[in-house]
Amino acid sequence: MAATDAFNGTGPSQQKDFPYFRPVWNNVVAALLAASFLPLILIGGGMYYYATYSLKEKTLASLRMNVMDNERVIDQFLAERTISLKLVSATLGVQALTSPGRLKSVFQTLRKELPCFLDLGVIDQAGNHLAYVGPHDLISKNYKDSDWFKSVMEKGVFISDVFLGFRNLPHFIIAVKQAENGGSWVLRATVDAEYFNTLVSEVDGDRLGNAFLVNGKGILQTLPRVKGQIMGQSGLGELKPFKGIKVEERGGQMRAVIRLKNVPWLFVVQVDQDQLFSSLHRVRHIGIFIFLLGGILIGMTVLLTTYQLV
Repeated sequence: MAATDAFNGTGPSQQKDFPYFRPVWNNVVAALLAASFLPLILIGGGMYYYATYSLKEKTLASLRMNVMDNERVIDQFLAERTISLKLVSATLGVQALTSPGRLKSVFQTLRKELPCFLDLGVIDQAGNHLAYVGPHDLISKNYKDSDWFKSVMEKGVFISDVFLGFRNLPHFIIAVKQAENGGSWVLRATVDAEYFNTLVSEVDGDRLGNAFLVNGKGILQTLPRVKGQIMGQSGLGELKPFKGIKVEERGGQMRAVIRLKNVPWLFVVQVDQDQLFSSLHRVRHIGIFIFLLGGILIGMTVLLTTYQLV
């Protein structure tokens, strides 16, 4: 038996001396684990940081690009409607537009191409209607003291904020002034708030979270998808002037804000961070899984190698 134990290398002497190899075991395990995990942490961590940083920047750049594209769509919508009114007023003139039945014919033609218009009115420089066509009885109304009328007489072109007006319904108007025969007159059109709200809220389909317009004081000009009402507070407060696109993080959401060019409104997009950075979260989960799996394999390899060595 003694000969057999000596041959197998497990004789009494080795069994007695094995506890003295425990420090060797610990040192070897610590050295191999350090040599394995330090490069994994440094190289893997650096690559993970770079990948997540690049992906986050690309995601935010994509958000900015979407916001800019949508802002151009809204600005183009307002600009094209303003140009249409300018062409009508400059081409036909006040006498033709106020002749019996002519304004109605023009309005019907506009509605075929531009269904956003609800009514059309010709107003003299004293604020009185010279002609009107639309669903409301506004022919007797005078706009001399209205803010929008004062603004269009001063600036020549004016797009109002959403307001109630004589009809007591949320709407906004596009008005252009035309000089003629030593005087001036105004062609004014009312824009359908529901039509415009649909344009703004669905301008980017389902890719964006909550898209809406506010004026400089933070008053909602369109209906948000999540909560709020037209002409109500958006919760943004008064927005100070800024250039370009402002992107900020608020309460688990990313908010992007850009100013329109043709009207003093701001286009706001709010996206849930989990929705926006879903691809980043997938990369994070994959990275954690690979690190844990690699750590388990490294640990098992180190323990087996050390056991055989000692």
